[in-house]
Amino acid sequence: MAKIEKIIEKMKRNPKGITFREVKKALEYAGYSEIRIVGSHHHFRNAQGLLTTVKRENPVHRKAVEDALRRLGV
Repeated sequence: MAKIEKIIEKMKRNPKGITFREVKKALEYAGYSEIRIVGSHHHFRNAQGLLTTVKRENPVHRKAVEDALRRLGV
């Protein structure tokens, strides 16, 4: 199993214990790129123009992890 697949499985099993780095890797895998940082908020945009914001904290808030999973199509 590839590393990104392990991260996605971990996100599905326990969305409460996910680090910012793991969420960032998952979003980049889904085609999002970081466009700007404002304080602790990192903004990501994909090719279709959809925007999402993730606060840099460890662990990342559960709702942000669930949003990232939804954007991955999982």
